[in-house]
Amino acid sequence: MAKVMEGGKVVAAPVAAELCLAKLYDEKQEKEARSAVVAGVYPVDFSVNVKGLVTVGEDYDAEVPAKALPWKLLAVLASKVNGETLKSVLAEYREAAERHINGEPFAFEALEDEIKRKAERALDGLKSATLTRCKGKVTLSLEKLELYDMTDEPR
Repeated sequence: MAKVMEGGKVVAAPVAAELCLAKLYDEKQEKEARSAVVAGVYPVDFSVNVKGLVTVGEDYDAEVPAKALPWKLLAVLASKVNGETLKSVLAEYREAAERHINGEPFAFEALEDEIKRKAERALDGLKSATLTRCKGKVTLSLEKLELYDMTDEPR
């Protein structure tokens, strides 16, 4: 296995190549390709010629609000309000949802803006508890990407 030195770290070249191949297609492209293929078993036999650089950014710490489990927080909040308040909130939501469905794309914006202002203040204390170590971004700078001998006939 060939080794590559970068930034004082030893990186296995085949692993970087696998990372490159994984990065070539994003989820949207995968879904588009999948929608173009009917169910079946497809023999594949192809070669890929790729030339370029894979750049891997440094890991970093970030506040990830989703880690605060907003749905669980909402459930706790809902359990603390009385029945009439909860009914009122749900009615306001249903009204905005109906307006949105009936062609008012911004029906939720006024509600969202007000809620966001209040929630951001309330969640500031939770954010500090959700510090998460994130992997650095991977980018590709490719000079060449070629596929050869691709067979896609169903068996």
